[in-house]
Amino acid sequence: MQSTDKPIQGKGLLTESLEGGIILVHLISGNLIHLNSSGALIWHLCNGQRDILEIIRLLSDAYPESASQIRSDVPVILESLSAQGAIEWG
Repeated sequence: MQSTDKPIQGKGLLTESLEGGIILVHLISGNLIHLNSSGALIWHLCNGQRDILEIIRLLSDAYPESASQIRSDVPVILESLSAQGAIEWG
């Protein structure tokens, strides 16, 4: 995974909003993926147009007090989402 890679929401996912996050249902595998509010925010930013650095910048600008945590968390969360089939790379 490179910082210039552009994640996009995976196909075949149904979303269900919850208080404090979302659940993604992978229609092919049947897997459920629970995302807390931070993970859900990252997932919603995965549109295939933004690269990882832009996602980090957007979140850091919105939450400057958490910028260092965002820089370390975003790649980890994206890797996990990719491994679970919730995002693809464009």
